[in-house]
Amino acid sequence: MKGVQRQLGMMRCWQRRIVSGLALLWQQGVEVIVLSSSRGHIDVILHGVEMETFRFIGFCGNPNMRLRRHSWDLLHRIGGSIHGPQLVGGDFN
Repeated sequence: MKGVQRQLGMMRCWQRRIVSGLALLWQQGVEVIVLSSSRGHIDVILHGVEMETFRFIGFCGNPNMRLRRHSWDLLHRIGGSIHGPQLVGGDFN
């Protein structure tokens, strides 16, 4: 991941310590507070000098159709607790 981080010119990186999973890259000057994470999500608060504070959820739905409901339940649970600006991105399967 460090190679990708350097190629994109990103100053900061957060990732789960597993072989395959989600990572979040950002530029210097942005503060990131990780609230929760799992193999299929990263829930963070983002704040920068020239930007409004908002919540970002990076999401990867379970590729197994039988387990996908658990992914969507998690996304609904997190999203339902947020009051204010939010952005969700990822692979929703």
